Amino acid sequence: MNVSYRRAAPAVSERHQRDEAWSAAPTIRERFPRARRFAIAMSFRDPHGAATPSPMRQLYEPSMRAIFEQRCPVRDCTGGGFDLNGSIRSMLSNDRLPRTGQAACRGSRFRGGECGLELSYSLTSDAV
Repeated sequence: MNVSYRRAAPAVSERHQRDEAWSAAPTIRERFPRARRFAIAMSFRDPHGAATPSPMRQLYEPSMRAIFEQRCPVRDCTGGGFDLNGSIRSMLSNDRLPRTGQAACRGSRFRGGECGLELSYSLTSDAV
C-alpha cells in the first residue's frame, strides 16, 4: 500500500486570496499598540476518532502581520482550517474578555463528509 503524507495543495484562488489578505494586513503593533509578544496554544479533538493531531503553540511578535488563521492539521482535509481573526482580535482589544475559545473545521475529508476537527485554543501574553 502506497501512502502519501503530502498535504493537497490549496486551490490557486484560495492561495491568492490568502496572499492578498496577508499583504493587506497591518502588523500587530500597528493594529494593537499595547500588544506584546504572545502565543496561541492549540489542542485538537477529532469527533470521528480518525485523527489525533498533536497540540501546537504559535508565537506572535508585534512585528508580525495581524492575521490569525490556522490550517487544519488533518492531512486529508481540503478547504478547511480555523479563522481565529475575530476572536483573537477581540481578545487583544479587550482585556476583560476570556482568553480561550473553540472552533470547528468546516473542510471536507478525502473519504467524504465534513472534517469537523475541534480546536480549543488559548491566548497567553505578558501584557496585552
